[in-house]
Amino acid sequence: MNRQTITLPFDVPLLPARTLASNGLSCLYEHGRLRYIKYGEVEVVRMIYFAVRDENWHTAPYTIHHEVVEEKENGFTISYTSIHRLPGIEYKTLVSIIAEGNVIYLKVNGEALSSFKRNRIGICVHHPIKEYSGKELTIKRKDGTTYIERFPELISPHQPFKDIQEMECLVNDALLTRLIFEGDVFETEDQRNWADSSYKTYSTPLSIPFPVQVNEGNKMEQKVRLSIAGKELLKGEKDTIKEEDKIAFPQIGYSRKNGERLGKEEIYLLKQLPFDKYRTELFLINDNWQQEFEAADWEATELQVKLELILFFTDDFKNQVPLFLEFLKKTSSIIDSILVLQTGEPTTPNNLLELAYTQTKKQNASIKVGYGTDGFFADLNRNRPRDVPFDFISFSLNPQVHSFDTRSLIENLECLSDLVQTAHLFAAKKEVHISPITLKIRTAQIATANEYPADYDARQHTSFAAIWTLSALNNLSHADSLGFFQTTGYRGIVDGTKSIGSQSPLFHILKRIKDFQPVFIIHTDSFSSLPDSITIENAEGDRIVFEVFGS
Repeated sequence: MNRQTITLPFDVPLLPARTLASNGLSCLYEHGRLRYIKYGEVEVVRMIYFAVRDENWHTAPYTIHHEVVEEKENGFTISYTSIHRLPGIEYKTLVSIIAEGNVIYLKVNGEALSSFKRNRIGICVHHPIKEYSGKELTIKRKDGTTYIERFPELISPHQPFKDIQEMECLVNDALLTRLIFEGDVFETEDQRNWADSSYKTYSTPLSIPFPVQVNEGNKMEQKVRLSIAGKELLKGEKDTIKEEDKIAFPQIGYSRKNGERLGKEEIYLLKQLPFDKYRTELFLINDNWQQEFEAADWEATELQVKLELILFFTDDFKNQVPLFLEFLKKTSSIIDSILVLQTGEPTTPNNLLELAYTQTKKQNASIKVGYGTDGFFADLNRNRPRDVPFDFISFSLNPQVHSFDTRSLIENLECLSDLVQTAHLFAAKKEVHISPITLKIRTAQIATANEYPADYDARQHTSFAAIWTLSALNNLSHADSLGFFQTTGYRGIVDGTKSIGSQSPLFHILKRIKDFQPVFIIHTDSFSSLPDSITIENAEGDRIVFEVFGS
């Protein structure tokens, strides 16, 4: 067995941060928020911070002013002013953080500097999945009564805990964590629904109608108190390493860039990559959908791959489905699968799926017909298929729904295996497809000469994007089909104007995988945010180990 090692440089910056300690507690302070709060070796809180979210759930970025950080013999203090801004929104907060012994207090005084509509404003606390999954906790309500619950192991479609004023949880035999909230009623959601690796406790329950008008001059105050009781977990009490496990290498596809036909150079470059499926979106309401299909069919033939069709019907689907299938008879296309969707619906409507499934199978039984969403896993998890025929379920994925910094992208890799495991729970032993997988939420905004589109990410063509893709592939490997990025463009993989040698690090890693022809991904430990190495194996038993340098 031959073994090659490929080292990938970590080539994007992390936000400046510093480690702070208070008695047995330690944390990372980064841009106004506390991250990775640990007691000894045990992470007890993933993050504490303050957020302003507008009527469209956009999180307002903020700048920090008058920041003072003081370390003391048995703790630390932090104070700063932050200004949160989005178009039409300006909000100021005065933040005070005090750590004394095994207790951390955070107090926020907020004031609206403009009038706007918001969905949520307040403190958020993230709880790490690994430490809390399945653990029992006691919750005190606003009226003083209590109830006992458990943190969900598989992804909960809806809020597992509501009406929270206090939370108390025995993390292990040694540690008891307690959180006390003031200033609003809090509840908890399972953020894995949006590919975030945490449970999140936040203020203002979703049961209260939103958006809410905020007027200039409106003020608020919120507090949270975290305390730890118990002893430190010994280093020797960590999880043991699992035995080596071989997972079949999944099918990989890429997304077509609508409205643009691939050139010869682009096709030549794309054929250098591991390429099983060509995701193509067709909107049946558009007059040009037939031309788009014919272009995609030609490109798939040239690429020697199968089509993964995403069909967006309207409420006129009873006429559109037979129209599409009649057109399909005239083509020689190789279609692997069809995901049936309806514009304006979060997931596939039952009556549409029943019609499309029955008529498609009657015409071509080999085509797989699927149920799912073009949106987040949350949409699929909350609208699971029931009493309808399907061959696969499908959802999209990106790691930047709530946070956009590189540390968050890394930590959110950890929960990806949970998405696949939960999806298999209700997939009824059918296939699980995840497509498309992108670095940022997709938008329809068009780039201009002076402005990048909203879904542009400068990390797309860095070595970090290759590292993230390999880690995502590793953690999603129990899925049956994975669709990554676009073929070309600012969120794509290849640039047809450049030679092979000038392509991005992501292109070169994918090319290396194609040349190697892997059949297995090797797992030697539990899924993690950024493993030290990722190993693939081919039919001859040879291996490539990808290692990350400088993270």
